[in-house]
Amino acid sequence: MIPPIILTAFGTSSTARTTYNLIESGVKDQFPTHDIYWGFTSGVLQKKIKEKTGETINHPLEIIEELRKENHRRIIVQSLHLFSGSDFHTLFQTLRKNHDICTVGNPILTSPDDYLALMTMLAPIVKKEADQAILVVGHGTSHPTWPVYTALEHLLQTCFGSRLFVGTVEHYPDTRGLEKKIKDRGFQKVYMIPLFLVTGLHYRRDMMGDGIDSWKTRLEKEGLEVRCLDKGLGELPGFSDLICSHIRCALDCPQWSEV
Repeated sequence: MIPPIILTAFGTSSTARTTYNLIESGVKDQFPTHDIYWGFTSGVLQKKIKEKTGETINHPLEIIEELRKENHRRIIVQSLHLFSGSDFHTLFQTLRKNHDICTVGNPILTSPDDYLALMTMLAPIVKKEADQAILVVGHGTSHPTWPVYTALEHLLQTCFGSRLFVGTVEHYPDTRGLEKKIKDRGFQKVYMIPLFLVTGLHYRRDMMGDGIDSWKTRLEKEGLEVRCLDKGLGELPGFSDLICSHIRCALDCPQWSEV
């Protein structure tokens, strides 16, 4: 049997659906003979969607159990987590009891080639927004993988110059005060790029919100002019190709491995 592919994300919304549809279309183009499923790991969001729309969204484990009943003996679970942080490792540990039929693809940004692919995706945006600071804003984490944000900033500055900065909305690395650093470097304008799969709550509240702690408010308080890319990484050309490269690697790996 041809292994089905379960694309796994934290949750879903009307905003996210547009991105998910783009990703699914890209995956289907490259894996036309594989059945594609969506699994969502947030129990809270599952409950909210059920109450609001009556729609049932499934956890990856529920999908796996159904596929097992259909006698599938190989399943690819491809996470849409950007980094190998706490959410990815929670998913990985949850799926371990299905080690006999599952192979879990690595998070989107894992290998050096993944990061270089991201640089390629961001290059047209960075070049278009010339002569101003570029602030890439991600989630941040308390997981030991938090230095990935520092590494990402180093790569961005290596590729595009010292006007590139990386900020977070919570946890580590602590980027409070970065807005003042940008101003002290002599910049008057800042263009923000969301380091999120979709433009969800963190984009609306923590990046572009009117609250005192949002990046927009903090930057404007320093007298900086702020604009922001209005799409997540999942809508950038080439992003689906990056996901597909992980799926392809998972398909080539021995049964049950993190690839």
